[in-house]
Amino acid sequence: YILDWAGVLGIGIIKRWSGKFENEDIDNFIEILKQSLIENGYATGINTEIGFLYKMKGNLDKAIEYYTKEIREMSKIDSVPGISIAKTINNLATVYKNKQDYEKSIDLYKFALNINQNYFEAYISFCWLAQNYELSLKCLARAYTIRPSNQYTEQLIQVISDLYEIDSEKVVDDLNEVLNEIDLSQPFEELKIEMPKFLFLD
Repeated sequence: YILDWAGVLGIGIIKRWSGKFENEDIDNFIEILKQSLIENGYATGINTEIGFLYKMKGNLDKAIEYYTKEIREMSKIDSVPGISIAKTINNLATVYKNKQDYEKSIDLYKFALNINQNYFEAYISFCWLAQNYELSLKCLARAYTIRPSNQYTEQLIQVISDLYEIDSEKVVDDLNEVLNEIDLSQPFEELKIEMPKFLFLD
């Protein structure tokens, strides 16, 4: 996740990658960004950055609050959600997954993939939530076609094997069959979904 805050870019990157990124730093960055919202009004992505910082702190409820704010603000600007909002939706899905609210997480991952059908991270995250062996394979296969050289394919083959209690060698064979026989360039019907209504309920 690239931290691209206009006001704290330099110090944020240095502290994060130097291994000296403390909770106090996170609190300071949150306050800087909140103050920016107060002084300058809404700017695209600020609520997403605040949400991410709260997620780093482990405050998942606050992360949900700010990711949801971003989605609502962006929905006012674009009546039809664009690719720019997919990252926030994917991040929110991950927070709900961490809270074990899988129903909301599934709907959000699906919606992110409706917006951006080439969203590698969303396919990877959704694989083990799909609740359907064939759909899990298709999502893994689609992720592989987007980014063939990735560190997740082998791990997720084992996850799918364990989840559906299917021998890993069969999973590999079935995955190769999907890659060779299914047109993965087309949207998956199983993933079609409208914007989840709970995003607009307080």
